[in-house]
Amino acid sequence: MAYKIGVSSGWWKIERPPELLGIPMKVGGFGATLGTDFIQVDLETTSEFYEPQLKERVMRLKKELGMEMGLHAEIGEMTSLESGERRIWEQSHIRLCETVKNAAELGMVFINMHMSHSLQMYQREPQLKPFGHTYQVVDPYGKPLKYLAESSPHAKAELMKHMTPRAGVYDEDVFEKKMGALKQEAGKNIESDFNNYLNSRDYKDIKTQYDAAVSSGRLSNELAQAELARIAGVEREKITYRWDRWLQQQQYNPEFLYEAWKESRFGQYFIEWGEIGAYFVVAAHMHGSGDPLWTAVCNGKDPTDAYSFNQPGFNAAVAMRYIEGHLTANNEINKKILGGKTILQWLNEKKLYLNFEIPEIDQPGMEGLSRLYNPLDFYHLVKKLGSPFVKICIDFEHMISNKMEPEKIISSAPGDFGKYVNLFHLGKPIPYFGTAHAQIPVPSRSMEILYKWLYMMRQKGFADGYMIYERGSGKNPQEVVQKSVLALRNIAENLGKGIAPVELPETFYGISEQNKDMFARQLTAVREHAWDPLTGLLVRPEETHTFRSRTAVEKGKAEEWKRARFR
Repeated sequence: MAYKIGVSSGWWKIERPPELLGIPMKVGGFGATLGTDFIQVDLETTSEFYEPQLKERVMRLKKELGMEMGLHAEIGEMTSLESGERRIWEQSHIRLCETVKNAAELGMVFINMHMSHSLQMYQREPQLKPFGHTYQVVDPYGKPLKYLAESSPHAKAELMKHMTPRAGVYDEDVFEKKMGALKQEAGKNIESDFNNYLNSRDYKDIKTQYDAAVSSGRLSNELAQAELARIAGVEREKITYRWDRWLQQQQYNPEFLYEAWKESRFGQYFIEWGEIGAYFVVAAHMHGSGDPLWTAVCNGKDPTDAYSFNQPGFNAAVAMRYIEGHLTANNEINKKILGGKTILQWLNEKKLYLNFEIPEIDQPGMEGLSRLYNPLDFYHLVKKLGSPFVKICIDFEHMISNKMEPEKIISSAPGDFGKYVNLFHLGKPIPYFGTAHAQIPVPSRSMEILYKWLYMMRQKGFADGYMIYERGSGKNPQEVVQKSVLALRNIAENLGKGIAPVELPETFYGISEQNKDMFARQLTAVREHAWDPLTGLLVRPEETHTFRSRTAVEKGKAEEWKRARFR
């Protein structure tokens, strides 16, 4: 394949142009007019997959226009694969399953998703309310965290720290049942301890003394029995108080709370610290089990230290574990949409690429604060999954916007990093929130910069893949394309030949090496005007009529000469 160039359709929701209404219009009404045979369809919502006669129309367009297609998946909170919130996990899993299913059926060659749509945990503490509010959370597979805890002692130990009595009130029947069993146990222990006291040497010694007093006539039997009953009653109160305290303590005992929480059908989705707590439980499992993602990104540090002193690493490692969970989970959603296959199995079977892109920055102040944004981190997940169809998308605008310098990132990347990159989103290499989607002129500084970075990626193993010009929405095709497609063609052609940036030919800049007549005219113009800067500066009057006589100049022959000088 070498390098395939294409153009993105753009998003209808930005300017709402009619040519972007639905997938067929994005392919035929827009994509077919751009001078390429590859279009990246930008998906507004998975509802677009339910358009009547969608497959028939798209397949006809592909056949008659010879178009190839890729798909940019939805952007937004409900496609946050890194989320530990139950509501988001389930919705994002449904939407991802719908996307991979329909993309394969429509003959798409790749799907592109953003790595993250959420801010790092530390940045969201005021919203997540970890110390005073709970909500439903899940493990990387969308299940209650008890399943991870039952298979991982490290996860269970951390989970126990997030158990409180409030976790039980979400299912009072289970909690009361557990408490009832404890009350019965306490009652039995009270009776046992009291009987042990009555049979103890201390009590028997006291009873012997009172019996002796009765025998000697110093004390009546009634008074002796009353006093013995009082002493026994005081001891029983002590025993009862002790077991009542034990019972109260059990309500705060993490082991008891865990057992009650584990059996609660609804309450098992709630833990203290909410999503931050869920991330800590997963991090403890990753740390304790030696997960390569944790080892690579957090250097094997303790989760508490990582959260406190390495927020980017903590968030990136756990976010990747949640993404891995989505790709390898096989639940009721998978059975309903993918016929019981995991997303990873589906991708491998359909030979459909799923590329993960550096997330965009919506507004100033969010730079470098997404949970997962560094492609060097995501590289470790791609390696761990071991699938040839899960890869990376590089968007240089997004990279710069996240305060990453492409040259430094590429230079520090592993030697095989480029092999795991399948897609580039290209535009002007600037970080100004969408302005990168302007044109790439030929020639231009942008072309040179992009080529240099892509050449560095080629040195790291990027031997084939897709280069998509991401256009800004709301512009007609003529405004959008201009010279951008030509710029990408020049880049792809020279990159495919392995030409170093310092050795780029003049054709790269849009100058034809074969047009001798054009060069001859340019050379004539240069020679004739070479001395213009000196006009008026010489003491001796200039001779502007060259070899022509004064008479010839006076008769107007000079103007005739100028008109014919390029013939």
